[in-house]
Amino acid sequence: MAEWRRQLNDTDEIKVSANYMEDRKWDYATSPAVNKDDEPPYAPGELALWDYNSVGRRASLELQGTFSLTAGLRALLGLGHQGEQARSRGLYDSQKWVSVRESRAFGALEWRASPQWLVNAGLFAGQHSEAGTYHSPRLMVSWLASPGHTFRAGVTESERTPNLYEYFGSTRIFTSTGRLYDTETAATGNVKPESLKSKELGYTGRFPAQNLTLDLRVYDEDMHDYIRKSRGDYINRTDLNLVGAEYQIRWRPWVSTEFWLNQSFSR
Repeated sequence: MAEWRRQLNDTDEIKVSANYMEDRKWDYATSPAVNKDDEPPYAPGELALWDYNSVGRRASLELQGTFSLTAGLRALLGLGHQGEQARSRGLYDSQKWVSVRESRAFGALEWRASPQWLVNAGLFAGQHSEAGTYHSPRLMVSWLASPGHTFRAGVTESERTPNLYEYFGSTRIFTSTGRLYDTETAATGNVKPESLKSKELGYTGRFPAQNLTLDLRVYDEDMHDYIRKSRGDYINRTDLNLVGAEYQIRWRPWVSTEFWLNQSFSR
């Protein structure tokens, strides 16, 4: 990973970052080929070859800038591009590379409307080589009711594009004589991105006299076009709804000691 920064003034900054990652996986095993009732028997000593060896690569380039527009208004703007590719005879039934590309633009505004009110808004827009165009907006409003006590409310929409294997996975197990032994995955690529719409209310309280911090969040999340595997293919299934609450308590009775308690409820 490489990163370059330029400080324009006390508040404004431009940053360029580049990242490259390569992952190599060695996973190969053999087992005796077991005869199946509806197929001709395998030859004595014939083996099933479980080949999951793979190579994956990911490269990205991003430009972003942070700017102070007015005394109470800050902005973040950015552009990026990412490419991902993989090659695996066992996972994709080919020696060729499979790949996806994505270009994106994003921005966020932070508006200090008053000493008690803070508004954050953002938008992410992407152009994906397989999924097409998608976007993810968000809005969060925070109210400082009194020193140390903040209430917040927000709505967020996000999308998850299918990964390489969900688009192109083709895992076929062959025997040592070249016969097809089993088909684990045969993705058709007819799958859409998952989308998540989330609404939340939250509260953060700090109690200095007790050295205690409380963070509480209640949420309602709707997931559409949930991706799951069915009969070897990845498809979009029924929508999901999740309603829940979670909290975190941090207590520091002494300078060198801190206790954390986390709990969540959902249905």
